[in-house]
Amino acid sequence: NKKAANVVSFYEGGYNLSAVMFGTHISNGGVPVFNHVTDLKTANFTADPLLVFLEENKDVQTLLCLFAGEEAAKFYRAIATAKEKNQCRLFVSPMMLDETLSAAGDDALALENVTGFVPWHSSLKNEANAMFTASYAAMQKTKPGYFSLLGWEAGILLDAVNQQMQAGVNDAATIIAALCQKQHEGPRGWIKIDPATQHSYSPAYLASGSGNMEISILSEAENMETIWADYIQVELVDAYSCGWRNTYLCI
Repeated sequence: NKKAANVVSFYEGGYNLSAVMFGTHISNGGVPVFNHVTDLKTANFTADPLLVFLEENKDVQTLLCLFAGEEAAKFYRAIATAKEKNQCRLFVSPMMLDETLSAAGDDALALENVTGFVPWHSSLKNEANAMFTASYAAMQKTKPGYFSLLGWEAGILLDAVNQQMQAGVNDAATIIAALCQKQHEGPRGWIKIDPATQHSYSPAYLASGSGNMEISILSEAENMETIWADYIQVELVDAYSCGWRNTYLCI
């Protein structure tokens, strides 16, 4: 059954990720049959139109979801009963699998039949991730999230810049060229700087959820170099895009 409902927040829906998620679904034979965009104000959040649609269309079991933060938690709680009743499967954006979501409210977030790609997870087995998670826990007494990761990686790149300057290289163009030639190691694995765009890119991991924000890594995305090369070749048409390639979360 290729039918799917697209469910996004007003804010997150403005990023390229929504076009990538929905467009790829359609290009693989998917049929969008319902769109639900939540209110800009979190206080006005409601999933009622979607819940009514699912009650009347029990053959629609696939939901493509794009939320973040408090709205992600609100959506998980709002959809819980319908998801279990209709055996819905959710494919979600990275922010909806951020471990820190478990702190967004007192009620548990039921994540059965939830799948999506993530940039990082605390369970990744590498030396840089062990240092990152231990250091963050010692400093903040809480779990790190994706934004914590971005800050840590900024430090890694700044250290690389500092090493160039310590070696007597003070020209910005030369420093950037040097950063592009090196593979940097961070909590999610390698970090590379694309010479053509000066964007950073890294591995992506397919993950599934269970219980209350219990995230498991299933596999690493294959052919990331090819995926990245294809992505930067996509023409962004001015009529429906500002030209900003940021995939949100700046990763």
